[in-house]
Formats: sequence, structure tokens, C-alpha cells
Amino acid sequence: MTFANLLFTLVFFGVPAKSVRIVALSMSLVLLLDMVLLLSVQKTRYEEGWVGVVSVIWSVLMSLWALVVDRTVKWGKEEEEERLTGRAETRRTAAEWLMVMVSTIAYIIMLVAALLITLSIILRAVDAGLTAPGQLYWVDDGKYRIHVFCHGEKKLDATGAELPTVLLEGGELPVEHGLWKFADNAVKNGSISRYCFTDRPGYAWSEAAPSPLSAGFATDVLGEALAQAGEHGPWVLASAGIGSIYSRIFSSRNGPEAIRGLLLIDPMHEDLLGGVGRPGRGFLLWLRGVISPLGLDRLPGALFRGRTSKDRACTGGPRSRAGSSSSPSCRRAWWRARSPSGRWTAAARSSAGRCRSSWSAPGSASRRTATGARSRRT
Repeated sequence: MTFANLLFTLVFFGVPAKSVRIVALSMSLVLLLDMVLLLSVQKTRYEEGWVGVVSVIWSVLMSLWALVVDRTVKWGKEEEEERLTGRAETRRTAAEWLMVMVSTIAYIIMLVAALLITLSIILRAVDAGLTAPGQLYWVDDGKYRIHVFCHGEKKLDATGAELPTVLLEGGELPVEHGLWKFADNAVKNGSISRYCFTDRPGYAWSEAAPSPLSAGFATDVLGEALAQAGEHGPWVLASAGIGSIYSRIFSSRNGPEAIRGLLLIDPMHEDLLGGVGRPGRGFLLWLRGVISPLGLDRLPGALFRGRTSKDRACTGGPRSRAGSSSSPSCRRAWWRARSPSGRWTAAARSSAGRCRSSWSAPGSASRRTATGARSRRT
């Protein structure tokens, strides 16, 4: 936004207009409010870091500089016209009116973007009061923090050996989106005694890691966070979707002494990772990151659907009816159902069928999902 502001100031400095000054002044006030909000809330100040703080201060200064430049050019132009003709010229050519219109529209667009950023910062400030359910641990030499949550009691079996703890790993969405409730119910009905889960870097409560980030590196820092939390297993790994890749890497690096079993729910095969890492998808993710400060994915839910801080922190996606084909996980299962060769496999038809049938029979979705789970002993 700062670059666009400077660009339009330099391109259209020869045709100062009152409409542009009014919009630019409004944008400067909005950016000033953004700076106050970011600096006054400790969590947003920490998340932005010194780069974000300097950037917002620079944006405010440049917006004020653009106002001063526009007013100075107007004053100088009027003074020169009075010296040459005896009066300030108020008429404009068609080309000048076109430039005024373009610059005004451009500044209005930037003002709307600044307002969206302000609303997004307000949401972040409100969400700052919501604390993580578990603990955050510094990893990778103190560069960022990973969230670890454990629930239940450690128990012993008949031989005196410690019962394994179930370690959950989310798929495309965090564990908080669905597996958490599944594990809680399992503890309540006595199926398991204890479970833990970690959020991968950049997911849910965990902070983003520096790029590049591989699945192996993410698994290493998750193990580091578990070690800092005093959790050393033994484990039964339970994961869904792409999370099964992380669980299998974790299993291979810890061995059979620490890993007692794996439960893979609708797992992703490694042959499908090429689609996950394709350049087109990477570009779309980059583009989404560029426009993410506008809050287009969060503001509609907060303004029109009554979503709260807990909704934004825990769901990881738009709220939808459980089991319906409009849910994010169901849509992903549908589009991921094709094999790399383009043919429908038996597992693919099963995944797609669950999406279609869950719309007409929501109560049967859990039974079908259970039959799709695959358990393997190490």
C-alpha cells in the first residue's frame, strides 16, 4: 500500500485535486489508527515483530508525506499561475480530468483496503484475549513457538508398563477442527486413557516457521516441543488426511520402542504429494498470504455470521453443518478422490460416497468414516 501511495503521488503530482486530498487524508487517519492498534496490543506487537512495526510507521509517514507533496504542488502551481496570468487557473483539460478520476479511484481503493486492514487488526486485538488451551514451547533455537496440549491421566497395564498415549495429528485442518472432540469422547468412554496433540507450524495456535519448511523439519520441531513438555511416549499415532504423512515420518524417526501403533483415517498416499506441492497451488497460497491482511476470510463471519474469537481460533474453516457436503473436509475429500492416473479407485469412490451420502443421512457419516479408518501395528 505504501508503494502504491508513493507511485500515484509521483505519477499524478502535476494534477493536484481536492477529492484526492480528502481521500488521502482519510487514509492517513486510518493508517494512524492501525499503528496505534498494533502498538497498543502486546500480542499483535509481538506477532508483527520489528519489521511489521517499522512498516506500519513507515506507511503512516509516507501517507502524510504524500499529503504534504500534494498541497505543496497545489500551492506552487497557483502561485505560478497568478504570477503569469494574474489569477489561479481552475479549468482543466480532458486529459487532466481523466488523471484526476484515475487517481481518485485508486485512492478510494486504497482507502477501502486500509479500512479492511483496520477491521482485521481489531479482530486480532479482540482475539488476543483468547489463550491457548495448552502450552506454547520455543523450538528451533527460540525462533518460534509450538502449541502442545495433553489431556487424561497416565495409567499402567496389568504388567506395570505405562499405557501408550494417543498422539493426534490433524489433516488439512488442525486437530481442533474435529479430532479433538473425537479424542475427548474416547477418554470419557474409557477407550483411551490419555491423548496429546501438537499444532504444526503456522496451524491453529502454533506460530509460523521460517521458510522453507519440509514435512520432516516440521515433524522434528513437533518432537522437540513434546520433549520440552515432558512427553516421551509410548505413543499410538492417530492422524487423518495429509497428517498421516507427518505421523509416518514421526514413527520412522522414533522407532518401535516409542511407537506402539498407528491409526490412519482416510490417509493421503505419498504419490499424491506432487499435487500438494505443485507450483500453481504454491502461487495461490502465496497470493492468499498477500491479501490475508485484508481479512476477507474472517471479516464476513465476524460481521454477518456472529463468529466469535473461539470460532476463529479453533475451527480453521467456515462454519458448516457437520457431515454435509459443504464442509471443507468433505469438499477436499471429493476433489482429492481421483488418483494421479485420473481413474477412480475404490478408496476414492468410498471417500466421495461419504460426502454424497452424508447430505441425506448425516447420522451415518460417523459409521462410514470408522470403516474407512486403517489401523497398523508397527
